[in-house]
Amino acid sequence: MLPPALVSVYKEYKKDTDSIASWLASTARECGYTSENLPAPKPKAKHRAGKKNKKKAPGDKPPYIIEIKDFVPLAEFISSYKKPALSVPKAFFNTLHRVIYVRSDFKDKLFQLKVKKDAASDARHTYFVSILIKVSEILKPFSDMPVSGSSDTVDRLTNKFEALKVYEPSQEFLNAADVERPAQAGNDKSTYEADPSGSLDDAMAAYYFMCRDLNEIRDFIQSIWQGIFHDEKGMGDDPAVLAVVTNIAIEFGTSIAEEVLPILDKYGGYLVVATHLVDALYSDEKGEREPLRKPSYDRFNQFYIHAATYLQTLTLVGFDATKAFFPERAFGVRDYETDWESKSDEQKAMEDAIILTELWFECLLLRNIPDYPCRDEFIRGVMEYRETKKIPFSLVFAAQVNLDIHNTIGGYVEKSVPLLIERIEIMNKHLNKAIESIKNVKSPHWSARDQKWLEDTQAGFDWFLADPFHTLRTLQVKQMGNAKEFRETLSKVDKWRILKRSPIIAGMVLYYHRAEMHEAGLKLTNAWGSIILPAHLYNAIKQEGASKYVWEDMETLWQIFGEEQFFAGGKPSDYSDYAKRFMLQIGISAATFHKDRLLRGSLGVEDFTKKGARFLVSRASIHRSLQDTYHRNQNRMSWSTESISAILSSAESEEKYKGKGKDRETDTPNAEEDVRVSPIGILKHLKRRMTGEVHELAWPYLQMHALNLMLLKVWRDECEPYFSDIYGENFKFEEWQLPFMCGHILGEAEGSLLDLAGAEFRFLHDANALAVCLRNMHCLSGSDFTLPESVVEKSNFNESEQSESDGDDSVLDLDEIQIPPSSEWPLVSTVHRFQRIRMKIADLPFQTHRPHLMGFIAAIKARDIDAAEYHVKCLEDATRSTIE
Repeated sequence: MLPPALVSVYKEYKKDTDSIASWLASTARECGYTSENLPAPKPKAKHRAGKKNKKKAPGDKPPYIIEIKDFVPLAEFISSYKKPALSVPKAFFNTLHRVIYVRSDFKDKLFQLKVKKDAASDARHTYFVSILIKVSEILKPFSDMPVSGSSDTVDRLTNKFEALKVYEPSQEFLNAADVERPAQAGNDKSTYEADPSGSLDDAMAAYYFMCRDLNEIRDFIQSIWQGIFHDEKGMGDDPAVLAVVTNIAIEFGTSIAEEVLPILDKYGGYLVVATHLVDALYSDEKGEREPLRKPSYDRFNQFYIHAATYLQTLTLVGFDATKAFFPERAFGVRDYETDWESKSDEQKAMEDAIILTELWFECLLLRNIPDYPCRDEFIRGVMEYRETKKIPFSLVFAAQVNLDIHNTIGGYVEKSVPLLIERIEIMNKHLNKAIESIKNVKSPHWSARDQKWLEDTQAGFDWFLADPFHTLRTLQVKQMGNAKEFRETLSKVDKWRILKRSPIIAGMVLYYHRAEMHEAGLKLTNAWGSIILPAHLYNAIKQEGASKYVWEDMETLWQIFGEEQFFAGGKPSDYSDYAKRFMLQIGISAATFHKDRLLRGSLGVEDFTKKGARFLVSRASIHRSLQDTYHRNQNRMSWSTESISAILSSAESEEKYKGKGKDRETDTPNAEEDVRVSPIGILKHLKRRMTGEVHELAWPYLQMHALNLMLLKVWRDECEPYFSDIYGENFKFEEWQLPFMCGHILGEAEGSLLDLAGAEFRFLHDANALAVCLRNMHCLSGSDFTLPESVVEKSNFNESEQSESDGDDSVLDLDEIQIPPSSEWPLVSTVHRFQRIRMKIADLPFQTHRPHLMGFIAAIKARDIDAAEYHVKCLEDATRSTIE
């Protein structure tokens, strides 16, 4: 059921009709109407198969169901009561008039498209409204509203305005208190509800209201998927965010439908009622459906006729998982060149059928792939069908939404899949490199169990990149004796077909693997301290002017996680605090720095805090709330008033509270009591907050871990002679201790070690490695990226500073490499070869490629072709296995 905080047309309509029934029944009982005259209480029907029933509180009783035909007798009984004099509240009439308006509006829309109105049909649709009008006439003399001289026209306009406020609410209206409805009379604690399934016409009205709500959600989904295309700034919406928001939108739509579907079951289910509704809209005076007009296909889709019919037809087709082979284009070919609106109804019907047919058979195969990393609402619907042999409406809605997205972004659905796979391959290579880099390194902070977990995570990437569907089909061909016909068919089946037929599943796959990398990255880098501890050394280098280059990767992480996570007690800016804040970060108690304690010598266990070291903690609160469903692949989200309130709180209610001073609200809104939101409103909040979390989730932590370890090794090699002088010639840093070496350098910050460490940033700049993770983060998040001009300016010396550094042989200036004259063509060719691989050098180990860079520069200056060829070949060989 839709959580109470979320509003919908049908939900408001149901609350209005129930409140009318409740007031009439409770007031009649207060006036002496006996309970025996009311229908016996009935338990509510359950709809979704397998859905867990909520636990009822002690004393909960089923509601009295008041039939519409009983409204008039109840009103007449109330009007005949004279002791004391009756007073009907204004809220009752306002509610009554809202329902009259919205049902009359439904009737008008139902008949405005018909060629000739049918008097009998008109009478059926007018029955409910006539009952309410009769109730109003009976009770009007007892109204507590002051008598006014307003005309019937003014009354009608007022009623229409009140109804529109409730059924087509503005954001201002949603932010206000809930709609006033009449309270039950006296101390009556019983629950009363209007019978929602009084007639087929009532069921049709309920289905119509439901479709209005669902179509608004569909319009929102189509609008956000238009943002997948890059704008003029090269930035597009993240496909993983769009997929998750879309799936949640389908969940919301399914929740809306669950309130209506039990009403429809009495008349044969949603497809039967939808067919009746379409017949009522499009049949002629003989009851025969009119010939299809041009807009009719899309109009019929507003009532989910076609999606439901396609799926019902597919259930009639036998499915054998061992022979689920059909080549590409077996069911037809989609035309991606022609705009959707320009296609004929026949083309639209054929292309929608192609998509649903291929996706249907792919999802049926998932029963044999239980470890597939995501389950969207379409997959869940297919799984439910396999259990119940009935097509749930959730599957129909999910199918229609998938078709809408296809028809919005066209061929981009298929074209984007290679890019998706490339992103997952990049993540996998970062995982492989991380595993290899620490495979033989023993660390007290990284156990064999941790290593096994990381290797299992990487194995999951390998498993997916092999395409589980292709693996299953290959296995089935082998089990069938490698029959030639099946091998030939298999060769014509493209990989990743399910991703090409569902952009929602494709986006959720990206979200899953990104979440895997986020979890692995934070766990590994926190265990090693490979990001947060070098940050302290970089800050000292920057503050003391030991380097004027900006480490854009590190500063971006400061923005993502907040500087308070990197620097316990705040970012230090002078010599006396660098080492102290570093020690606080690794868990040493602040009491340790007391003068009396410093006199006691080396540290003991008692000098560390109980909480231990302070490392990076995810700030992606929305991701954490969605993690069980969209990362752990567990059950559907449980959307309650509490979960919705949490999202509103995390969004800081920025749409509602933009005032200042006294007008500015400071309390977090409560989704149940203070504010109501439409499904579209919460989805907009969700999309905005998830987009804000993409940079944290997509950051290549493992790549930064590898780069930082390389940098730490260079610092160790440069600083070891100084450490030998201080601690003795046998002093060595183990590899797992390298991040902690930063504290030793900070402890000698007033000496030359800080300048020595800072000099390496010039080399990182020349190797284009200061923002390599930032560029990859944008690549993995779906957005193009170019360093802003301000960053470029900060990352470059001015001419005088460059000339001062030219004499330092320890600094490599790749800009010194000039193209030789054309007469020296062998050297020209060699330099061009070098320029082609220059951008890839950033991923190479410093110890490996630095000697070759220095040798190459020296060879070019000396015009030594043999030496230049040797060094560039070594660099080319090293970069072939590296992907940025």
